[in-house]
Amino acid sequence: MESTTDLTQWLPEDVFVAVLRRLAPHGLAAARCVGKAWRTVIDARRLLDLFPPSLAGIFINFFDLEISEFFFWPPRDTDTAVSGRLDYVAPTENDDTCIMDHCNGLLLFCTYVANPATRRWAPLPPPPPGFGHDHIVFDPAISPHYEVLDILALPCCTTGVELHHEWPPSPFIMHVFFSTTGNWEERPFARQGDAIGTVAHLKQRVNWCTTQKHSAYWRGQLYVLNQFVMRISLSNCTYQAIEPPVNVARRDRKYCLGRYDQQVEGPWIIENISYNFDHPTSPINLKEAAKVDKFEWNSDNENTLDTRLKVGNAYTGNISILGFHPYKEVIFLNESVDRGLAYHLNSSKLEDLGNIYPKDYFSRHMFVKQAFPYTPCWIGKLPGSI
Repeated sequence: MESTTDLTQWLPEDVFVAVLRRLAPHGLAAARCVGKAWRTVIDARRLLDLFPPSLAGIFINFFDLEISEFFFWPPRDTDTAVSGRLDYVAPTENDDTCIMDHCNGLLLFCTYVANPATRRWAPLPPPPPGFGHDHIVFDPAISPHYEVLDILALPCCTTGVELHHEWPPSPFIMHVFFSTTGNWEERPFARQGDAIGTVAHLKQRVNWCTTQKHSAYWRGQLYVLNQFVMRISLSNCTYQAIEPPVNVARRDRKYCLGRYDQQVEGPWIIENISYNFDHPTSPINLKEAAKVDKFEWNSDNENTLDTRLKVGNAYTGNISILGFHPYKEVIFLNESVDRGLAYHLNSSKLEDLGNIYPKDYFSRHMFVKQAFPYTPCWIGKLPGSI
């Protein structure tokens, strides 16, 4: 609160900063929203830089589960704990609980955007009809605002004429939501370079109707993987289509997209959000979970690795990629929808993180549809939040 009712204005700035330094990330992010004077002090002293980029856990979409699960290791300081529960979202939106995309701490759902770290959310108006796959772009180091791209997928049903069209087209018409205006806008994106091929060629090469979409945002560019990679620049409305490696684009191949910028050794914990949604009297206790194991996961210490499966040994199980660690040379895997694994590229060792199987999960076809390694964002108020 600004004006004369803000008694902190009478404090020496060094004393005020010393008080702010004692706050946990949740509290410091909330304090930054009090008013311009508080925000100026926090930003000028770079107090949020005290909390370096971290990996809080992995959000996982399981087939036939309508709620995204959260796989994480309990932090020592429960004030920095992030939960995947969406109990702060308005009840009218609470049925929309399956994550579509993630970028730098923001989760994209069909009808809203949420920040689990600060427990804030903002409604998202529906995109124009006829489009398909949404991706979110957010860089808190540049702006508190975000954009959502609605990208047309290769149509499953086509006429004879459309089969001869090149794909992706130029210009490629996309719809973009800007949090600065709160509106969707139609934008043409010009292609730089060649198309991947014709619609007929691509439909023959891959089962496009069932292919999953992945994205990663890096240095102002959005990379979208859909059997080939689209590198999209929102600053000048251009894109480039990039072919996958030779002999990779086969029907039985699955691959993942991630970025690399430059935690207890099991057990990580599956939060069982879906189970707790149906059994609200049994939520996970983060304070008790933090006592399970005090050993901090350090991927630089190779002696801490539990080498259950060694590279080079024959293995007949089902291994798939969950995602990439954003700050370390680590790939997260899942083994038969049962165990979470971390593969350390520097040491070629595999670490068992713990059980990822959700409580009471059963389906005729049980598999991980999509996963999102989650990096918390503690900065500021979410534009348009309620």
